Amino acid sequence: MLDPVYRAELDTREVVDRPSHPELYVCDYWDLLGTYVMHRMLRESTFLQMGQDMIVSFWQLLSPTIAIMRRKRGRALFISFEYLATRSQLWAARFPDGFAPRTWRRPNLADE
Repeated sequence: MLDPVYRAELDTREVVDRPSHPELYVCDYWDLLGTYVMHRMLRESTFLQMGQDMIVSFWQLLSPTIAIMRRKRGRALFISFEYLATRSQLWAARFPDGFAPRTWRRPNLADE
């Protein structure tokens, strides 16, 4: 993020070269999955139970890149990824110890 050339390549309305910026493939991936969740093509609870930690981590890593790109492209860029990250953060707050059915009794683990 400190490289001015890197930042300039993102701060444009032009198409950003994906092979030079492979992090955008990750943004594309999470944006696509976020769209599926938004439109209920994937069940949110199932998806977030499996991936919320990873989604939040990638959002934290990539949001500075997205912020630069949104300067010229607008706030809608990667909005589904942002939606997914927000929903993931809410999920984590709701289930800080992970999701499990209320009737399930967890066994004690031996911690030697």
